[in-house]
Amino acid sequence: MEDDKINKEDHRPWACIRLNSAIVFSPEEAMLKHEITNTCVKLQRPASRCFELLLQRQGTLVSQKELIAYGWGEERSRYLTPNAFYQSIHHLRQSLAQVELTDIIYTVSRQGIGIIIELNIAYESHQESIPPGKKLVARLHKSVFVITTISFIFSLLSIFFIMRTGLFHKESLFEKYQAIDNSPCRIYVSPGEHIDKRIPDLLKKAKLNCTDRDTIFITRPKYSERTSLIHCTAYTQRNHQCKSVIVIEKIL
Repeated sequence: MEDDKINKEDHRPWACIRLNSAIVFSPEEAMLKHEITNTCVKLQRPASRCFELLLQRQGTLVSQKELIAYGWGEERSRYLTPNAFYQSIHHLRQSLAQVELTDIIYTVSRQGIGIIIELNIAYESHQESIPPGKKLVARLHKSVFVITTISFIFSLLSIFFIMRTGLFHKESLFEKYQAIDNSPCRIYVSPGEHIDKRIPDLLKKAKLNCTDRDTIFITRPKYSERTSLIHCTAYTQRNHQCKSVIVIEKIL
């Protein structure tokens, strides 16, 4: 719980700290990485905080009391033993050695601990810490998300507009369809079709009733074996009760 409290109180304007160009230290992840050898070392959280404070105070000595308060928090520091502190600093030295940072921490007896002035330290922002390739991927992902979101919203608005304005009504979708005379129900066929004599056979194959309350739209794309029949038991601007049936016929 104390660790979480310290994390919330910390404010870092940087994402990572670069050491001697090749080593990256991430305080948030408590991680050391050598970018040439690709060696990664996970630090204990208190040791990571102590190292962060030492880097900030490079060239000066930091007292044991300050390191303990920063590394473990004010509450836990009251109960921390000197042995636990020395073990954490020893762990830090060993971890640094694994990424080829040997002897960069020095101790002055009864005064404190410091980081050698020869260590090259550079603070990097969140933008700088992201490799160029990953930046491009991140931008592409963001662009795809934005485009997808806009397309989805546009589709919803289009559907709402269509339903709102009644574009599903016969006079808009099927305004060019031709009405078939002398049929027991309202039958409309796609433009250019002359299937008056075949309608009874199509209705029979589709197993559709044709009463005075029904409306049927018949569509057959050119050179297609499939004939689409949309059968509506109710068809008004506000009420559509329709089903679609496909009849397959061989082209002669």
